[in-house]
Amino acid sequence: MTQEVYVKSIVKKLKCSAAKRQEIKKWLESDITAAIEGGEPLESVIARMGTPENAAKEFNDNFPPEELKAAKRKKTVTIAVIVIIALAAVIALGWWILPKGSMELTHFDKEEVEGRITLIIDLLDADDYEEIRKYSIKAMQSEAVETALRETKALFGSDWGKRESFGSMYIAEVTQMGKRMVTAQVSVSYENTSVTYTITLDKDLQLGGLYMK
Repeated sequence: MTQEVYVKSIVKKLKCSAAKRQEIKKWLESDITAAIEGGEPLESVIARMGTPENAAKEFNDNFPPEELKAAKRKKTVTIAVIVIIALAAVIALGWWILPKGSMELTHFDKEEVEGRITLIIDLLDADDYEEIRKYSIKAMQSEAVETALRETKALFGSDWGKRESFGSMYIAEVTQMGKRMVTAQVSVSYENTSVTYTITLDKDLQLGGLYMK
């Protein structure tokens, strides 16, 4: 296990506010780096600090009540934002009744879909919502959707860092109520977090639905 993976594993299990998570993340990185520079092997440091589960539990057991409440609020907001984004897709597309999907694309070009999905993620990374509207269906161009996207991104931390890797993209073509769309899912790793995007495009490759987890 690398230092990065170890720290991320602990931070993901913390039940506290985003600010506190970042504070603990920086402290862990600093403490481990100092120990390694002092000659202690990483394996020894991890053994001393305990498994990610045990290390996170120790932090969680010592958090004051306000931090635990902040974690609960975060979970509530996450659910609410996902509902907003999903609802936008439902209202706009009306495609979520008895869907029939296929991993084989017969009405879409795979490279074009991948290119559009990558473009949307690039724009999200740049917080360029004005440009995103140009590639979205009408119902996804509202300020409410932009606000929901901003709030969702904030749940993953204020500083994602540089994008490090783009995972495999899984694409499915779906026909619902006589209308065709394509949905893609891809996991993206950043310096300080990782995000799995599920993005839906209409027949013209316009953004019709998006959520992050």
